[in-house]
Amino acid sequence: MFIDNGEQKRIKNEEPSLHNLLNIRKRQAQLTIHQLYDTEGSLKTSPADIVRVFTDYMGRNYDHIQVNEERMRHMMNCGLKTIYTSLVESINMEELFQAVKQGKSNKAPGQDGICLEVITKTLEVTKYDLLEIMNNMYRDGIISDQQNHGILDCLPKDPDSTRTEHYRPLTLVNTDYKLFTSIIANRLRL
Repeated sequence: MFIDNGEQKRIKNEEPSLHNLLNIRKRQAQLTIHQLYDTEGSLKTSPADIVRVFTDYMGRNYDHIQVNEERMRHMMNCGLKTIYTSLVESINMEELFQAVKQGKSNKAPGQDGICLEVITKTLEVTKYDLLEIMNNMYRDGIISDQQNHGILDCLPKDPDSTRTEHYRPLTLVNTDYKLFTSIIANRLRL
């Protein structure tokens, strides 16, 4: 049985008993979507059908955003060049440390499973490698498939949600990507 971090914290001081394991199963069952209506109003109960309904819904509502390149060029000519010049410099170690310090703990990791606490505890050993990753992302636009994709988690707006509209999509991205966006955001605030 898979036990998530929240469950581990809940049972840390408890004795591993059948009662506790049954409670864990009960909580996990409460967090599982057991039924969902599709767009035609047909009730779906199998896990594969529920995933398919969510996939269709997300594909329709959260498609690729089109960008007007002419408008982007116009914005660049309206004073944004000064911001652009500050964004050309490589990311430095101070910016990396600041981003790690500003990061919020107890956040869900992305596909790689590495959370901010791991990065914080290993930063003295990994700082040069992490800085190289940040600069590869920044200067060269090199982003791995894991960094470019997230885990989509749909959170119910109310406990008895049975329609896709009643769920709020949340994308879990890797912590290194979160650090990268934090560094860029800090530069834009200057």
